[in-house]
Amino acid sequence: MIRKIFLATLIFLFFLALTALAEEKKLKKYAQAQYLMGTIFRIELYSESQTKAQKALALAFQEIKKMELIMSNYLPESEAMTLVKVATDRPRKVSPELYEVLEKALYFSKISGGKFDLTVEPLLNLWGFKYRNYHLPSKDEIALVLKKIGYHKISLDRGYVYLKEKGLTLDFGAIGKGFALDKASEVLKKAGITSAIIDSVSSIICIGSPPGENYWPVYLKNPEKEEEIIYQLKLKDQALSTSGDSEQFFFIKEKKYSHILNPKTGYPIEENGSVTVITAQAIEADALSTILMLSNEQEIIDLKKIKNFRAIKVLKKNKDYQLQEF
Repeated sequence: MIRKIFLATLIFLFFLALTALAEEKKLKKYAQAQYLMGTIFRIELYSESQTKAQKALALAFQEIKKMELIMSNYLPESEAMTLVKVATDRPRKVSPELYEVLEKALYFSKISGGKFDLTVEPLLNLWGFKYRNYHLPSKDEIALVLKKIGYHKISLDRGYVYLKEKGLTLDFGAIGKGFALDKASEVLKKAGITSAIIDSVSSIICIGSPPGENYWPVYLKNPEKEEEIIYQLKLKDQALSTSGDSEQFFFIKEKKYSHILNPKTGYPIEENGSVTVITAQAIEADALSTILMLSNEQEIIDLKKIKNFRAIKVLKKNKDYQLQEF
């Protein structure tokens, strides 16, 4: 009797395996890309139905557009742009999404000792990074701007936001894409998608893994030689974000000035390279990659005691790249 039950169990498990394989073979890849939030978002997903896939893609991009209309500091009609005009006289009620991303931004400001700061836009403008009209400011110019910014000037209370300084602005550039990726990922899951990757160039979030595979392969490339792969990552139900000095910078007298500015000093990072962070949430990866670019080795080790993340720091040494993993 026991032998019959055992044999029946084996047959049942074999049948399940064949069924799973058959279902997996039915899955087809669908992909779409759109230009949103100042970058290209590309979604690749697997689905057994074209109708289901197209609906899921439409809903995910719709969610990203919604996040853009909430956080953009380029669209005059965005909720964030409206908020900075009216929230200096009294607290203003904001959408749940804007309140959520502000809460998380302030959290990262606090645990980083101010290295992460949403109010940094006037500093970016001073250096000319926002509109690429680059300028090397004086110490006095920097000191003046530093007095006008600071995450502590943002007050949150049960859905209301109050800005304590007139002229304060909000820049979600170091956290907004991650937040949008998380929201789009939630939408895909609700639509029944179990295998997908959403890529926004410097940030990625994965749902499950590709059919028949254990992970999504993601490659870190040499920023100066795109064809050269310097590291391979294996992601499953994880997010990744990279911050570096290879995209926005300028030179004066052969010295490089990066767009990654330290809100505490007002000056750009000194090191040449990048930091890639892998976490469960894209918003965390996005914020942490910026913070770690401004952190030394001991500060990164201390931060790992607070947050669960994996980080790969790539430093340029002359013509070579040195990898350091945390």
